[in-house]
Amino acid sequence: MLLSSPFTYGIFGVFTLENEELKGATALTDTNIYNDIHKQFEFRKQIVLADKILTNDEKTYAIRLLTKNICENCKKECLATLYCEYCVRNYLKKDFSNWTSGNDVIDNLIQKCQLETTRPNVIVEWIPHSNLENINYLTKGGFSEIYIARWIDGTYNEWDSEKKTINKI
Repeated sequence: MLLSSPFTYGIFGVFTLENEELKGATALTDTNIYNDIHKQFEFRKQIVLADKILTNDEKTYAIRLLTKNICENCKKECLATLYCEYCVRNYLKKDFSNWTSGNDVIDNLIQKCQLETTRPNVIVEWIPHSNLENINYLTKGGFSEIYIARWIDGTYNEWDSEKKTINKI
């Protein structure tokens, strides 16, 4: 396969200036400010365009890398290469009826956060007391007591595109 980009081989595979620029743009993206994938894409695109080291052809190639991720499952354009933000959100949405904190305000907040999540490893979720073990008092702070515990199920970690589920650690 012929790439239309200059590249060199390193210990870990293909190294390109464009990939390094994209990694830098991703690292600089503040998801609190750029809180949806379209804003994130525009921000990353501007970083690539402002780069003084890349040639115009390399910038074009880097932007093409940003825009060419089409999910095989839902056919939507996504920013990530290892998962689809839309599939992750839809998976979480289907599970809304299977859990509750017992408080509608808290449930709605958690659901809102889940519908806006951009990565499977930073998902806010309700943890029932029954899913905790080794609960130990830590300290008192303000008007509450603070405890530490081990989460039996663990956190969401990565999207499994074949099974269409999120794996837990």
